[in-house]
Amino acid sequence: MKRSETAIHAGFGLALSILALIGFLFYRNVTAMTDFDRMVERSSAVIAELDGLVSAMETVEIAELTFILTADETVLVPYRAALGRIDRHLAQLKSLTRNHPAQQGRVQRVEPLIREKLAEVGKTMDARRTAGFRAAYALEFTPRHERLMDEIRRQLAEAREAVTQHLNTRKAQKDASTRKTIVAFFAGNGIGFVLLMSIFLLLKKEISVRKRAELKFRGVLESAPDAVVIVDDSGTIRIVNSQAEKLFGYERGDLYGQQVEMLMPERFRTSHAAQRADFLLNPHVRHMGAAAELYGQHKDGHEFPADISLSPLVTDEGVLVIASIRDITERTRVEEALRKSERKFSKIFHAVPALIGISTLKEGRFIDVNQAAAETLGYQREELIGRTSIELGLWVDESERGRIMQMMKEQGSVRNVEVRYREKSGQHHVGLYSAEFVDFDGGNGDRYMLSLVKDITLRKRAEEEVERLNATLAARADELETVNRELEAFNYTVAHDLRQPLNTVGSYCQVIDALCGATLDEQCRGYLRETYNGTMRMNRLIEALLTFSRMARVELRREHIDICEIARETAAELRLADPLRRVAFRINDGMEIDGDANLLRVVMDNLLGNAWKYTTTREEGVIEFGTTERDGTPVFFVRDNGVGFAMPDADKLFIPFHRLPGAEEWRGFGIGLATVERIIRRHGGRVWAEGEPDKGASFYFTLPPRDVP
Repeated sequence: MKRSETAIHAGFGLALSILALIGFLFYRNVTAMTDFDRMVERSSAVIAELDGLVSAMETVEIAELTFILTADETVLVPYRAALGRIDRHLAQLKSLTRNHPAQQGRVQRVEPLIREKLAEVGKTMDARRTAGFRAAYALEFTPRHERLMDEIRRQLAEAREAVTQHLNTRKAQKDASTRKTIVAFFAGNGIGFVLLMSIFLLLKKEISVRKRAELKFRGVLESAPDAVVIVDDSGTIRIVNSQAEKLFGYERGDLYGQQVEMLMPERFRTSHAAQRADFLLNPHVRHMGAAAELYGQHKDGHEFPADISLSPLVTDEGVLVIASIRDITERTRVEEALRKSERKFSKIFHAVPALIGISTLKEGRFIDVNQAAAETLGYQREELIGRTSIELGLWVDESERGRIMQMMKEQGSVRNVEVRYREKSGQHHVGLYSAEFVDFDGGNGDRYMLSLVKDITLRKRAEEEVERLNATLAARADELETVNRELEAFNYTVAHDLRQPLNTVGSYCQVIDALCGATLDEQCRGYLRETYNGTMRMNRLIEALLTFSRMARVELRREHIDICEIARETAAELRLADPLRRVAFRINDGMEIDGDANLLRVVMDNLLGNAWKYTTTREEGVIEFGTTERDGTPVFFVRDNGVGFAMPDADKLFIPFHRLPGAEEWRGFGIGLATVERIIRRHGGRVWAEGEPDKGASFYFTLPPRDVP
């Protein structure tokens, strides 16, 4: 019995030992599992940071491409946010891998590549701002640029794979330890504990599997780049990830147990309950954004456009719905910017008054033409698109197209080549043709030719008309030159033929007066004086006619002159001719012009001479020469206090040989003012008169302003 007790005690002790051993093994295994859990948590965090880094780099790349296309500074908001996330991800990765040299080394190797990539992106954006699309495009699509991003992705993928492999290795070690514990447990326990231990081990194994699965699921859930919300069949939120917290602004505890409708704007909540019920009748993977525009609502109340995908998950507790939600605010903004850009391009394309066509390089078929091209050519746009210029018969001479294509081949573009083309009705046009090659898909597909034709048909016709008119004018000029030469010859002949007998008569009058004047009575001497004075008047008239004729032919010799000085010299000559007259001259200073001094002296002689003549009836005459301004233009004037004239007769003053009624008592032939008008007109100015009977007259004239060096 004692032996039995010893045996029992021994067996019990052995059993206790075995249980103690099993407990120790369990403790060691639990410790290993705890270490494994911490390792899984750290590895999951590393994977999440790596995925976040990949996501941030992709955001940078998308923002860079969008900015190159649109140059819209607003698309750089997510880019700047991504730069901050990149720094945070790198710092977190360094912290998480500080006890893992291999992983730490991978982070240190990829960081310079990322910094280099960001620097390249910055240069590309600066080039877009300063040098335009082509410069930025050239920097972006370089082999180095693309290889750099591929290298970053590769190293990040390798780092993620290494973390995953490390996780799997530790998992295998943990499984091996568990198996040893189970073997020891089965060996230490007797047959009576087989069923109990089997159940215990099965339960333990199931718990372990579930725990591993849950950890794996949570790791995947947290590493997802999009917000994930899992709801049950009643619409109650069961699980969310950290991205969902960031997207909607709630803490997890605030979301669990709430209805999913709280995450959407108020206007969608009522209809969503019915839509959710319909979905549960036939649960299937569904991309909701393909059917309608969807919006989420942040905790602070602001809305954002969202892209949502649904996936059903059947569990023992019922159907769970996994919703993957992505904020597409930036994508929507970029798409809207692209649509606006396309609308702007289309509007400009069709608003340009020149003919514009885009055709395939291979066949020359039009893929688009603007409205001006269709209207000028007399076609509907639909009639032109899809056909070639040869098929449409647009070229008057098809060899011109061959010449242009050869120039395109040699030079890559053509500018302002004159071509002839015809419209649908057959009417011919002339235009200046320009073209260049364009790529619409980054050089990865077909090339196209952008052609622009500026219609110069009217200009060519105008040039032809100008040439015809020039030829006509040249012929008329030759005729006028001939007439002028004949007129000059006639004037010379008249002057010579008339002056000769007049001089003879005048000379005879002087001889008779000298020889016989004393023997003649007063009446005869009066006849003799009238005859002599008539010859003098006739000579003056001939001289006035010749002067008037020369004013139309004499060449203008423009120079800088002081017209005030000319006026003073003329006034001095008038005073010298009749020093007994009381006449006050008021001549302003500082009137400098560019003109012909000799001709303008004739103007002043006539205008001041008329004023002198028509103030003879005044006890004291007043003659003024100065400047005024009318409609912003300087105007010269000669004003007197003489007999004046009636305004209805003002335009008759400048007609040759026309004298106003009552002017016979003053000497003159009616040529002086006509000569003034001709000289002023030849200088590019005009002359007019204002007056009132017995209150004086004013003569105004304009001259071109003095040239400024």
